[in-house]
Amino acid sequence: MIQLRQQGFTLIEVLVALALSSVLLLGTMRLFPVLQRNILHEYQSACVRESVWQLAHRIGKHLQRAGYCRGVCAAPALQIEQGGSRVLIQWQAPESRSLASGEYEQTGYRLHQGSLQILKGRKEFTGELWEKISDPELMTLTHFSVTPLLRKVGPPLLVISLTARQKQTSLLIRVRHIVRGENL
Repeated sequence: MIQLRQQGFTLIEVLVALALSSVLLLGTMRLFPVLQRNILHEYQSACVRESVWQLAHRIGKHLQRAGYCRGVCAAPALQIEQGGSRVLIQWQAPESRSLASGEYEQTGYRLHQGSLQILKGRKEFTGELWEKISDPELMTLTHFSVTPLLRKVGPPLLVISLTARQKQTSLLIRVRHIVRGENL
């Protein structure tokens, strides 16, 4: 008769393997929330950075339009006030009827109580028609300015500076975006 020899793990080997794997699993379970929290903070920081850059690009597009007119503009193209923290941009939209009608597009930007605000279609900065365009739940803007850099050759450069503080982590994000004032 042929004897078959069975091979396998003993009960002690299985128990040791089970104990080791449970210790590893407990260690992983303690590490997982920390990793998840770090990923969430990184995601929120990336969202704030992206939001600040989008604001800078939005302002930059309007600054590049400043002074665009068919013919000679009668209205001032760009008014920078309060050290650059309040800006009024004017241009004539291509579909406007004529310069004589005085129809200009106006867009204003300002920093007010930690938010960037926009004013559309007004020639003056007064009034309560300002709208928030930054998310106060996500970030607090601490600095906004537009600074012209005059050059000897070519159109002036306009420097847009934004600084925001992320609400959750107090991370400070600074953005500096430069555009050419083609029509100034």
